[in-house]
Amino acid sequence: MTVQLIFLGLEDASVNTQAAILAKQLRLPHISMQKLLSQSLWNSFRSDFRSTHSSLIPTTSDTGMLAMLKARFREPDAYQGWILTGFPTCLAHAQSLYLLLEYMGRSQPQALYLSLDRQVLLERLALDTTDTAFSATQRLQENQKRLAPVIEYYQELKRLTMADGNSTTQSINEKILDALKKRS
Repeated sequence: MTVQLIFLGLEDASVNTQAAILAKQLRLPHISMQKLLSQSLWNSFRSDFRSTHSSLIPTTSDTGMLAMLKARFREPDAYQGWILTGFPTCLAHAQSLYLLLEYMGRSQPQALYLSLDRQVLLERLALDTTDTAFSATQRLQENQKRLAPVIEYYQELKRLTMADGNSTTQSINEKILDALKKRS
């Protein structure tokens, strides 16, 4: 059985932590868009460093991100499934991912939204010493505004599972496993 799972959640909702734990439990690769972008940036930097004719600051378009995902999904360890974090971050990404997977002949993924109470999120953001309370609140509002249509999109596709992230790491993991069992 192929498991393709997208983790959705706002910043500091333990999305990457939970994805890594679940990937290990299910023996699936955890595909982090942040890591793919970092690797791409490093490779571009090394290539650009050798050539003085191109920019040292590469940009990654949505098309570039989809190309990276397409290549990653084709790697042998992803044949039986994967867990994706950091993408999609907006409705256009979700729709593009749908089309990419359809083009590749793959099934559509299940999306898992790890929700946190607003106050818990703000408390976690406050732990980041680079943020003021105002900037943390503003960033949270911007992320919620971008993520809401993505959540709605996966709900409409009947591909969304909700999990409560207001607990300990172990308890959240148990809730996620229970939620996924109910969906299958």
